[in-house]
Amino acid sequence: VMSAAWEPDYTDGWHGWWHIKGGQAAPGAAVTSVSRSADHLDIFVTGTNNRVYTASWAPDFTDGWHGWALIGDLIVPQGAPVHCVSRSANKLDIFTTDINGAVMSAAWEPDYVDGWHGWWHIKGGQAAPGAPVTAVSRSSDKLDIFVIGTDHRVYTAVWEPDFADGWHGWWRMGS
Repeated sequence: VMSAAWEPDYTDGWHGWWHIKGGQAAPGAAVTSVSRSADHLDIFVTGTNNRVYTASWAPDFTDGWHGWALIGDLIVPQGAPVHCVSRSANKLDIFTTDINGAVMSAAWEPDYVDGWHGWWHIKGGQAAPGAPVTAVSRSSDKLDIFVIGTDHRVYTAVWEPDFADGWHGWWRMGS
């Protein structure tokens, strides 16, 4: 897993490529990234053992990137993308589909002293194993996710903290 960086102070353009803390994934595997606060990056990838991993970077990390941390015991197909979103400062949610096609989620925030929470199967959602799940935070603490179901149609589900019963959905989009 490799990284490069750009910032306005670099008058000569991009800097890198750097191998991030020995991270390994299948060739061509998606590496996704999110900024949960100013100057703080988190990245996610499916490792060569079909598990989900994360690493993070902040300017006060004098040794560079921190990671790789295993997120739970979920097994996903080789190279499956892990989509990430920050729904508010220092709150992260990630999404993927497991080896059985279940749409899954996990969450992290500083109050979780034991690390990541999850994996949760979202309202029985199903897709092809390893299918991408796209997530967006349309405002603070509100999530919308999208996936192509097993019938090849697009579905969406939503989450807000006011939903006492968790996620709402799945709704088919279009006809």
